Amino acid sequence: MNLVVNRTTWINKVKTLQYVNKALVLRKLNISEEDYNNLWLDGGTHYLRVVLAIDEDTAQDLINSNLYWKWWLNHWHRWDAAFLQTAKITKPKCWTKLYDELHDPSEKGLAPNKKLLKEMLAESVVDKLIAENEI
Repeated sequence: MNLVVNRTTWINKVKTLQYVNKALVLRKLNISEEDYNNLWLDGGTHYLRVVLAIDEDTAQDLINSNLYWKWWLNHWHRWDAAFLQTAKITKPKCWTKLYDELHDPSEKGLAPNKKLLKEMLAESVVDKLIAENEI
């Protein structure tokens, strides 16, 4: 009797969906994976510096936080899914503009909650202290 059941976890299902969605976005927008990565990286740094308008030191601390990027990518993937749904009823010549609009956080009221923000900053500060004190 086989007691071990191979199941796909919810996390694996989400990762698979994000991978498939990313491939569809690349194809629809005719962009490379490097271009895609630059979009979300530039969007994440722009969000900190312009939308949240935080000071440069804090922005840099968050840019160095893995937790921040996980939070940001989670939202980015949701916006990708919204793009793919909306693209079904949108003319292909409008897809680039639609993608930019759906991925613009300035009108979304988006911000990490207080607890998460503290964890992001603490992670970055601790990592910086460890790096500075390594021999």
